[in-house]
Amino acid sequence: MSQPISPALKRIIALIVFFSVVFVVMCTQGYMKFKAYQKAQAATWIDGSPWNAHAFSIPECLQAGWQWQKGCDGLPTLCKLHSQTLFHGCLKSQDRKSYCDTMGAPEITKDIYKMCNQIINPALLTLTLAKERSQCNAMGRVIDDVCRGYKKE
Repeated sequence: MSQPISPALKRIIALIVFFSVVFVVMCTQGYMKFKAYQKAQAATWIDGSPWNAHAFSIPECLQAGWQWQKGCDGLPTLCKLHSQTLFHGCLKSQDRKSYCDTMGAPEITKDIYKMCNQIINPALLTLTLAKERSQCNAMGRVIDDVCRGYKKE
């Protein structure tokens, strides 16, 4: 014979199901917002990237990536990843070999972090929000990846 489920266990199961549904709904909404923003920006950022019209400097590429992420109100992870893709595309739109050759990996990371800090939060000497620090670290990894590509050639 099976024993009946206790009321406490039923409440726990109900809460788990409730929060699971809420989580799925929030993630779906965030994804839909991201896709809507991506679609709205596609003509500017993908098909006719601004850096194809004229050469962007590294700070301009950082600015473009940050502006895209700042305007995106979808899932933060998707927004951040896509802004990194845009930053990478901007960097690769012209030869950055001379920049990469003049600096070693640690210097590049520090340089990008400093540029990123000035672009994202110029009023403060340090990045205060975890989102800002995370974005600058990610941008540093992107340019490090671009520079490593030149070393393989």
